[in-house]
Amino acid sequence: MSDGWRGAVDERLLARCREHERRGERLTRDWSLPVRVRAPRLHVEPEAWRAGYLRADREREIPVELASDLRECMPQALLRDLYRPVREERWIERELVEGTGDRGGFAAMQEVREARKPPPLPRIDSALRAVREYQAWRRALLAERWQPIK
Repeated sequence: MSDGWRGAVDERLLARCREHERRGERLTRDWSLPVRVRAPRLHVEPEAWRAGYLRADREREIPVELASDLRECMPQALLRDLYRPVREERWIERELVEGTGDRGGFAAMQEVREARKPPPLPRIDSALRAVREYQAWRRALLAERWQPIK
């Protein structure tokens, strides 16, 4: 056994270990990140966002006359004064509508408070008095002597 452990191990087992090592090189992953040097992207255009359908110029077509009118320079004061209704300043006396004399609604709130109170519970007298009256009437009836009809 001059070569040490190699003489003691079967050659088929060694070939199998070599095959496993060879396959392991092919199966291991390279976890290093790729380095690519480039200019940074600027996402300014809607096409870069893949949202070109959001462009405002495709929403509607403006007639040429309107586009030229919008491009014409005009002071904002003139545009504000295009429609300004004129109202005469005069005193308008307020009239009380019938049934609105309670300006703060205090009477209505008092009615609401009264409506929220439950009605008083009915007073139930003891049934003992009615039983005693019935018993007295019955005893009087039984104590009365019966008169013959003829």
